[in-house]
Amino acid sequence: MVAHMWSGSVSLCFLLIYICSVYSTEFVPLFMWESSSESHPKEEIPALATITADEFKDIVMQKLQNKPVVVIFAEESLSVEDFSWKDEAGKGSFPNLESISSESDGLTYLPFVHAPLHAFRHHLPVQGREWYNLKLGPSSLSNDDIALNETLLYVNLDDAASDEDRPDLLKRHDAVISKVYRALAERHGDVLAVYTAHHSSWQTGEETPTRRIRHLLATDLEAGDEKAYGNNRTLLYAPTMILTIGQKSTTLENGIVGGDEDLIINFPDNITVVFSFENTKSPGYWSLQGVHVTVQNELYNFSDVKIGAPLEFSYHCSQEVVFNANDNKLNISNDFQIQPYIDGRRFGAAYDCVYFFTVPIWSGLFVCTVFTIIMIFGLGMIMDIKTMDRFDDPKGKTITINVAD
Repeated sequence: MVAHMWSGSVSLCFLLIYICSVYSTEFVPLFMWESSSESHPKEEIPALATITADEFKDIVMQKLQNKPVVVIFAEESLSVEDFSWKDEAGKGSFPNLESISSESDGLTYLPFVHAPLHAFRHHLPVQGREWYNLKLGPSSLSNDDIALNETLLYVNLDDAASDEDRPDLLKRHDAVISKVYRALAERHGDVLAVYTAHHSSWQTGEETPTRRIRHLLATDLEAGDEKAYGNNRTLLYAPTMILTIGQKSTTLENGIVGGDEDLIINFPDNITVVFSFENTKSPGYWSLQGVHVTVQNELYNFSDVKIGAPLEFSYHCSQEVVFNANDNKLNISNDFQIQPYIDGRRFGAAYDCVYFFTVPIWSGLFVCTVFTIIMIFGLGMIMDIKTMDRFDDPKGKTITINVAD
């Protein structure tokens, strides 16, 4: 009987733990904005509060008083970390949402909402209106006239590819959200847009930073990015290039890329910069042989270059890179990244110019070693101290004390 009660209690305990864990995983972030919010007053909502389904229903009911067009963009998974993520260039996954948030009224961001999609689909009265379900596909959603004429639009963003990184997926969805929302706002005027997910995509703190450090700018370079240069075999990312010839400095911008094995960039004012590479010195490695700059048909060679990495790896440097030749120099600002012998528009894993054991790290290790040696020596000296007992002489007669009953 006792064993049966004990097993029942254990089963109930595990059931409660399971229910609590499932319940906690259903808290997802929600981003909600409106094209017009003059019809109802704004309510202050604590930024870090957890919102239950009933509380969220009350919030949405206030926003539905004027029967706006409602569009829901539903990810399969989403987390607060997705909104705060940035690459080494400082760019997040939602540039279009940031632009929309600065233009729109009634902006609401709730980081922890319990089952918001369930509240929309099953608990909210829609006065006879039905949801129009639309799944993201290869065609542009903004061209779907039937969908744009609906007043309750549900866009399912479940189209992740197996070879697609999560930041790339979110950036692609961000572009779709912006396009659909602007088309609806232009056609209907009063639009309530919601961006949320079915489940949380929270990751442990050990996974996300590792990915950010390894890949750095390992994303497809955009064709219109003025900081990126690439031909069929070489990629270069240089935020700012400043060429100094004698006392004259020129900022190199708006370059046109050419060349095949070597990267040739033609800049205005008859300036050409050539990055030449080789992979014969060390097997399995590539190196930058030199940088050759031509200004008004006069050639300047920057051959004292120590840049290289294993094949299929890119070279990245978060510090300023300077190529010197006598009084002439070529400065490339922070976040310089380059890789030859590559197919496509994507950098490989980064081989950083800052080694793991930097000067501050070596200094810290040296100081810790010195203190450790001093500590060990001091403890040894303390343990070696022998105290004398004034009442006990090992060379004399043993003291005997008789105790009488």
